[in-house]
Amino acid sequence: METLAFAVTTTPQDPVPQDDDVVAGPWGALIFVVLIGATVFLLFNFTKQLRKAQAAKDAGVFGDPPAEAADETDETDEPDDSDDARDAAEEAAHTEES
Repeated sequence: METLAFAVTTTPQDPVPQDDDVVAGPWGALIFVVLIGATVFLLFNFTKQLRKAQAAKDAGVFGDPPAEAADETDETDEPDDSDDARDAAEEAAHTEES
């Protein structure tokens, strides 16, 4: 126990470094450049995958109708709000006449 106390009290303490002494060095710069390069690569790759997914969706790969067919069916299958309002007005006019 006495040896441990002697070792703790006699070991030289590390001096606190000054603000100018602490630098990242070449390894920090290299890691920073690699992280920026990886981020740019991932952004380009993600954009490429999104374009491929949109092209596949437009082609109807995911079970949806192809984009051209979907545009045509939207116009003919579902009436828009103006058709509903017109139908309601015509129906109201017919009930008033009766």
